[in-house]
Amino acid sequence: MNRSRFLVLRIGLILTIGVGCQKTSPPETMIFGPGHQDYSKPIQNGYLLYRSSAHEVFVSPETWGENTPRIPSEIIRINHYKTFVIAERRVATVQEKTDYWILNTKVPTVWGGMTKEEMNNKMDSLQIPTSIQLIAVDVY
Repeated sequence: MNRSRFLVLRIGLILTIGVGCQKTSPPETMIFGPGHQDYSKPIQNGYLLYRSSAHEVFVSPETWGENTPRIPSEIIRINHYKTFVIAERRVATVQEKTDYWILNTKVPTVWGGMTKEEMNNKMDSLQIPTSIQLIAVDVY
């Protein structure tokens, strides 16, 4: 009888502690971390396409600093040719305005903030075919 009483008390104590711990755990909605649509995709020469939110889509190496050549957010269309990454970017200050960027990943150099005509001229000078089609980031 004494042994069964001890067993009941022990089970009760374990259940109380277990229920108490569950009540103090944060709800599932409060857990933070990468979203299911966040990703990084390798492009070439150590550069990656990163998406860390709906409007944070950029190209950079895995580790980068203030002076590292990269293409900032928000990239909406992209493609590559040999060592070059070509991107169309939505300008943050104006919803419908875009600009164009070219990144040389072999000898890290970036040209950006260009109009479509300026981009085509730069592509000609870098011997990148202007016929390259930019692809939506979600498809690339």
